[in-house]
Amino acid sequence: FHVPRAISPVPPELKDKVFMALAPLRADIASGAFPAEDVSKTLEGFLELVDHLAEVLVQDLSVLFEAMPTLEIFTCAPFNTTEFAAFREASLAATAVAPRAIFRQTAKEAAERGDTQTAAIL
Repeated sequence: FHVPRAISPVPPELKDKVFMALAPLRADIASGAFPAEDVSKTLEGFLELVDHLAEVLVQDLSVLFEAMPTLEIFTCAPFNTTEFAAFREASLAATAVAPRAIFRQTAKEAAERGDTQTAAIL
């Protein structure tokens, strides 16, 4: 099953609830609480990776919920909140009516970044 990620971006507030410790860390970095030499490209890259992982997790679980709503993960925050339910409904609705051109654009972007599996699905 393919989740067209560009069609349903996850709200930042919901992403921040997946890995709750990261929002305060980002705020500390932005405020200068850490010396600049302590904020490496590696840390910045790690934060970007975890941010992307949170987005993928929310998007994938919104699809999985339709098939397996009794999974234990759906009893835990943020996946048991009205915010997640609202995202899930909006995401599924957007995906259901998405024009084919959006899917082709998603496939083109996937191919450009070397993601041949996603590109081949579309």
